[in-house]
Amino acid sequence: TQALWLLNAPLVRQQSEHLAKRALDVGGGDEVRVAWLWQQVLQRAPSPAELRLATTWLARPGEPLAACTDLVQALFVGNEFAFLD
Repeated sequence: TQALWLLNAPLVRQQSEHLAKRALDVGGGDEVRVAWLWQQVLQRAPSPAELRLATTWLARPGEPLAACTDLVQALFVGNEFAFLD
């Protein structure tokens, strides 16, 4: 139920968009933005595979803010964000 709430709650989408806007203001390309997002949300650098997948996602055609918002929301929904080791 927690994952469903994170996927559907307007507050989560709003906060995802807020962080996405901040990420888009970060200088550099998508790799820099992805690294910045991982640091902000997960407190670590992305793995090479995560970096590749995320930059591919951000480079897709369409609205950059929507792509970045979706990426942030995916980070919020992940187990790594929800649980401490």
